This record gives sequence, C-alpha cells and structure tokens, in this order.
Amino acid sequence: MKLENQEWKTFLDNRHQGTFDVARAGWCADYNEPTSFLNTMLSDSSNNTSHYKSPAFDKIIAETLQTNDDAKRADLYAQSEQQLDKDSVIVPVFYYVNARLVKPWVGGYTGKDPLDNIYVKNLYIIKH
Repeated sequence: MKLENQEWKTFLDNRHQGTFDVARAGWCADYNEPTSFLNTMLSDSSNNTSHYKSPAFDKIIAETLQTNDDAKRADLYAQSEQQLDKDSVIVPVFYYVNARLVKPWVGGYTGKDPLDNIYVKNLYIIKH
C-alpha cells in the first residue's frame, strides 16, 4: 500500500468514486437517533463513500422506518449493527471526544447531551 497525499477536492472525488483501497472518513451525528450514522451505510445513500451494498442491511433499516414500537426499533438497530460488524464494512480507528473541566459550583451542566451541545442559558453559579 502506498500513502498518497491529495488536495481536499481530489480526495473527496476519489473517495466518492471509490478509487481507493483505504480512505479516511469521519461522521458526527446530525441528530440524536441511530439513523444519523446508520443511514450513511444504505446502498443508495450519497454519503455511503465505502460503497457498501447489502440488501439485508437495507431491509433492516427499512423495517425501522415502519415501526412505532421503540423496543422493536432498538432491536432492529442492533440487528443492523450486527450486519455491519459481520460484513466488516468499516474499521473505526478513533472516536472524537471533547474533554471538559467544569467547576463544581457551575450548575445546570450535565455533560450528557449526545450532540455535545452546551446551552449557556441553562448554566448558573451555585453559591460557594
């Protein structure tokens, strides 16, 4: 394998066309729902730069859109992730993290927002 540095536009074009053996990609959730990540792996997704094609995966994701039952949907999401794991479609190398140091007298900060949003309007100072 030969590493090749490319201008950003060239890199994006090559990745989109699938003219690579291995390529770097990243994705951050747009909304708090598993499909923010899973939809990128659908056969017909324009964000599917891995060029993964799986009728089984597509069928499972289609089923998630047909149910209003949260428990069933969670099970289907787990099945879709198992399919991706079985097919070894992508290899996550690292995950983004944001470290925060928050003084104990800052109230209203939970650190639990899945999109890592911090709304200053919800913060307050606890008397100390």
